[in-house]
Amino acid sequence: SYCIVPFTRGRERSRPVASIEDEVATLAFNGYREVTLLGQNVNSYAYGDAISSEGWVKVNGNTARGQARKRLPPAPPLRDGFSSVTPSARGATRFSGLLHRLAVAHPEVRFRFTSPHPKDFPDDLLTVISQLPNVCESLHI
Repeated sequence: SYCIVPFTRGRERSRPVASIEDEVATLAFNGYREVTLLGQNVNSYAYGDAISSEGWVKVNGNTARGQARKRLPPAPPLRDGFSSVTPSARGATRFSGLLHRLAVAHPEVRFRFTSPHPKDFPDDLLTVISQLPNVCESLHI
């Protein structure tokens, strides 16, 4: 089979963590009881401050010459038997970390997610699902 989406949507982009946290906080404040996180592939979520194409990030808001920079962690390896035509996203916050932060911050809200891809389904996401009662135990792949 063939999926045209990765070739037509452009490079994957991840929203800033703060914007997602703010949106969920607003929804919770307004009485929403369930939030579904979705994306073309939520497992590829990776957000870091000011990521450059080489994977470097700003530290203390500055990447000027001579300033300290740190290297973002590489994406977890793909599951056996899978390959990718696009480079893996890099970022300090991965999807499992985002989901954990949201679920802990809003225990009154149930969280679901959709469109994970088996090629990069991390074990730590299963840990988040098993440990937090407000993360629904369902997978839509």
